[in-house]
Amino acid sequence: MKNVALTFILLFTSAITYANDWVLETSNDDVNVYSRKWPGDAFREIRGVTTVKASMRQLVSFLQDENINTQWVPYSGGAKVLGRPDQYRTYVHFKMNTKWPFKNRDTVALFTLSQNEHNKNVTIQLESAPDKINMLKGRIRIKEFSGFWELTPLDNTQIHISYQTHLNPEGFLPAWMSNRVAYNSTLVSLSNLKKQIVNYNHAPDRFLFIQE
Repeated sequence: MKNVALTFILLFTSAITYANDWVLETSNDDVNVYSRKWPGDAFREIRGVTTVKASMRQLVSFLQDENINTQWVPYSGGAKVLGRPDQYRTYVHFKMNTKWPFKNRDTVALFTLSQNEHNKNVTIQLESAPDKINMLKGRIRIKEFSGFWELTPLDNTQIHISYQTHLNPEGFLPAWMSNRVAYNSTLVSLSNLKKQIVNYNHAPDRFLFIQE
C-alpha cells in the first residue's frame, strides 16, 4: 500500500513539474515564446503569448482569414478553407514553404471554436486532419499536429493571446533546427499579428454569435 501511495505522489509531483516546465526561448515587443519537453519526442511544445488591441470578433476573424495568412505567418505558402461543417468548425489547408535542401510541407487542421459564456474567453482548438484531402506532389504532409489559441478579454479594447502547439514536421529535419524555426516563426507571427490587427476591419457575419 505504501508503494502505491509513493508511486502516486511521484506521478503527481512529476505532472506538476511538467505543467510548469516552460522555458523562455525568445521575446520581443511584448511577445514571449516558451517551450517545454513533449513526452517521448525531441520536437518541443511551443507557447507564444502577447496582448493585442482588438475586439474578439475582429481577432477571431483575423486568425481564420485565409486571404491574409501569407501576410503575417512566416514561411506560409497560403491557406485555404476546405469546409465549414457549422459556425464553430472550420477545416483549413495550410502550405509551408521551406528553403533548400528541405522539402515544402503542408497540413490540414480542424479549427473548433468555443466561448465561455461567463468570462467571454474564446478557445480555438487545433486538430490534425491529414486525410481530409489527398497528398500533394512535392510536399510532405504533417500528420502529428495539435494545439490551441486561448483568447482572454482583459477589457473592452485588449485581449490576451496564448498560442500553444506541438507538431512533428516529418521527413528529414533535425529536431534542434525544427525547434529553433518554431521559436522564431512564432515570435514573428505574433509580432506581425499585433501590428496588423489594428487596421483589420473584416468581420464576417458567421462570427456574430461571438460575445464581446
